[in-house]
Amino acid sequence: MRVLVCNRGDAASVNLRDRLLASGTWEETGRTFRGHPFWARSEALLVQIDGPSITDEALDADLRATALPIRDVWFLSKHAAASGTPSLTVHPIGNPGEARYGGHPGKLVPAAPRDMGALLRRMRHHASVLGLPHQVAYEATHHGPFLSFPTLFVEIGSDATWYGDPASGQAVANAILDVLAGDGRCAGPVLVGVGGGHYAPRATDMALAGEADFGHLIPNHGLEAAADPVALLRHAVEQTSGCAGLHLHHKGMNGALRQKATAWANEAGVPVHNPR
Repeated sequence: MRVLVCNRGDAASVNLRDRLLASGTWEETGRTFRGHPFWARSEALLVQIDGPSITDEALDADLRATALPIRDVWFLSKHAAASGTPSLTVHPIGNPGEARYGGHPGKLVPAAPRDMGALLRRMRHHASVLGLPHQVAYEATHHGPFLSFPTLFVEIGSDATWYGDPASGQAVANAILDVLAGDGRCAGPVLVGVGGGHYAPRATDMALAGEADFGHLIPNHGLEAAADPVALLRHAVEQTSGCAGLHLHHKGMNGALRQKATAWANEAGVPVHNPR
């Protein structure tokens, strides 16, 4: 089962919870998780926490204590950016370097690449149908909490103008329901994205075109923050299920780090796909 996590203190998360429940496809379980009611579908649970999500280091153990067959965890969340640009984003979690916002330093959480790629494509579709101005993009791997389950954040951004906006919530909720039903999949390889900026433009373009799905996305600044960039790349591959290789954003990488990444990939037998 997938577990969708609503943070009751996050306006965007509550917006998404309400839009999902309004679909009429969830059933009340009569049970509680951390004192709050939760809902179920055949393939998913929708639980509530009091937040903040990114520092909830007890969540992994609390989910395991339910003894349910959990496949992965999806946090419903807001995305904050100083630009205020309307956006719908999805990203893996973990800390390439120090842990300023939850999680553990130098530790990445298992990624959910197929679900993230499918969500990205379906969010773009529904944003277009509803005439929204939002950019749809991956974000690079960042922040906590630390979980042992494959985990993603799916978000409405980038400021309070949009967090409670019903149309924004509907676009993301529709995408979530599509992906829970098995829609939005692609036949491309699963890759780890390396280099570039926080919004991973090359990886986003490839995923939206159905050329590939991405697990961990390590931007240039993430490589620079790592105690050992090569060890970080190895860890990113290990924490990306089904990884078929790396994608290097050549123009968005420090030259020395690009050489280190390429040398390691060649030595480890990890293919480098479509470098550009």
